[in-house]
Amino acid sequence: MIRHKIKVPTIIQFFEELTLKHPQKTIWVILDNWPVHFHPDVLAALAPQQSPFPIILPKSWQHLKPKAKFKGKNLPVQLLFLPTYASWLNPIEKMWRWLKQDLLHNHRLVDQWDALKIKVEQWFAQPGHQNQPLLQYVGLRALQSPFYRPFADVSSNMSKNAF
Repeated sequence: MIRHKIKVPTIIQFFEELTLKHPQKTIWVILDNWPVHFHPDVLAALAPQQSPFPIILPKSWQHLKPKAKFKGKNLPVQLLFLPTYASWLNPIEKMWRWLKQDLLHNHRLVDQWDALKIKVEQWFAQPGHQNQPLLQYVGLRALQSPFYRPFADVSSNMSKNAF
């Protein structure tokens, strides 16, 4: 299942599943500054944040009160936000750049949106995305540990769980 919109409950569900997989541990999650990541409902579901960098809510959200159903979950997740406009620190941005260089730049499907979507899905599905060159390109490396799971495994588990 491909999700077209990720909303606050989806993020909270992800953090719940993450804490179930890693019980009795504090989990640090590095995020970009997408507003849904620090929505008052998300923050209410988490343990008090210990980051030395304060979370500043948009002015339009300062009147929002967290919903009762999210309060008190006390999920042991700590958020660490990447600096604004620091895309070079975010590995997924490098992945998007690789996709653009490899497939989207000067493509011939300008009037064929459905065909282009199929090409992009095929690009993500190819087994080469588990390889060392991609990991090096995005600033990671192939980990030799029991916790390493190739991208394909993660995406298939995400679609099964249907966040």
